[in-house]
Amino acid sequence: MSNQHQAAMGLATVFGFGFIWISLFLSGFIMWVYCIIDTLKSDFKKENDKIIWLIILILTGPIGLILYWFIGRKKKVSNVPVTVEEKQMKSTASVNIHTNPESIKTEEPLRICEKCGNEMIIRKKNEKPYWVCKTYPECRNVIEA
Repeated sequence: MSNQHQAAMGLATVFGFGFIWISLFLSGFIMWVYCIIDTLKSDFKKENDKIIWLIILILTGPIGLILYWFIGRKKKVSNVPVTVEEKQMKSTASVNIHTNPESIKTEEPLRICEKCGNEMIIRKKNEKPYWVCKTYPECRNVIEA
């Protein structure tokens, strides 16, 4: 083999491994950003868990990603099994700040979503009111008011 052929083979090997490393880095970075966004959007069982998981994710990088993926996601409120009765008791005990004021004015009781058990709020589209699950778009339950 000539020196030029060996150099070309060496260069191809370096570029091949470089592509693999760049792909791994980019996929890890995308997962890391996804976990940060998921943490920001989610509610957790304990009040300070969101801040703690954000600090872990930002400061520890790939290790924080792995920890959040296997431990942190299980600590979210959405993963806690709650019965419809518990949701109704909770919703009648206090008014959530996310509740649409129009649903209070109409004197209709707060509704509970049959699909996921979360509260439903009133929205208007083309001046026509309808009930939509508070977790929309995760739960797409919509009922005409």
